[in-house]
Amino acid sequence: MKRRILEGETDPNTFVVIDLEASLGKSVETNKILREYIESYQFTGINYGKQYRKFLLVKRFAKDVEDSSQYIGENVDRLYQGFGDSNERIIGKDQHIIGITSDNWSYYRQNLEVVCDCDVLIIYAFTL
Repeated sequence: MKRRILEGETDPNTFVVIDLEASLGKSVETNKILREYIESYQFTGINYGKQYRKFLLVKRFAKDVEDSSQYIGENVDRLYQGFGDSNERIIGKDQHIIGITSDNWSYYRQNLEVVCDCDVLIIYAFTL
């Protein structure tokens, strides 16, 4: 799964769909892969010279958006803040991991530049 997510051709018009059965651990594994990728790419130089990737995750439930955003972003924000003592998540400008649900959509709708600049965008795909 890691190779499927991190390797291969990609561009703004290409999406990689992981089409596996439910309850096989896709979400947990994807969260780990993205967190490790961002941490290692941005802060270790392991991927020096390689194109940096951004990610869009689509979740079925708002709670999954919040959980993934928290897990992926908990160390990333601290690293971007320079290993400070703050455990607070970065919100707004310079936010790297964004989870959008109906609860916070009004903010992001008014601040699209924040969304465009993020590393991982996680959205809630609700059905009517």
